[in-house]
Amino acid sequence: MAVNFGVNYLAVVVAAVVALVIGFIWYSPRVFGNRWMAYL
Repeated sequence: MAVNFGVNYLAVVVAAVVALVIGFIWYSPRVFGNRWMAYL
């Protein structure tokens, strides 16, 4: 019995790339990176 959810793989890849870009920006030293590293 096969289950077909109809996943849009392009949307999954785009969402993952957008999440990575937001993470790179968020933790960059110019934004919050220095404060974040100070708490570690």
